[in-house]
Amino acid sequence: CEVLTVDGMVHSLLHTVQNLIMDNHWRIRQSVVEQIPKLSRLFGLELFQSKLENLILSSLRDSVHSVREAATKNLKEISEIFEAQWTVNHLLPKLVEQYSASAGYANRMTTLHVLPQVSG
Repeated sequence: CEVLTVDGMVHSLLHTVQNLIMDNHWRIRQSVVEQIPKLSRLFGLELFQSKLENLILSSLRDSVHSVREAATKNLKEISEIFEAQWTVNHLLPKLVEQYSASAGYANRMTTLHVLPQVSG
């Protein structure tokens, strides 16, 4: 009988989240994005930055508007969780970089919509 450790459970949960964020059904991707702030609060800054941050940032480039909108809303909540200093020093530069690298109209508009959300 194998004992499941906390680290094992966290790893398993994060692996599941990473798989579900790439699901073909947009409602599943949206639901996963909506859970990221709760996971961020639970796991803390270090684990968010190493495992969840890229997932929510990539959701800003999703092909479905509802998923992008959920990512925008939940990035605001994440910026409140990790506070203004982290948002200014860490998150905003990543969003600006993402805007510069985006070629598509929808991706650029989504980034422009998220900036005031996380700044205010």
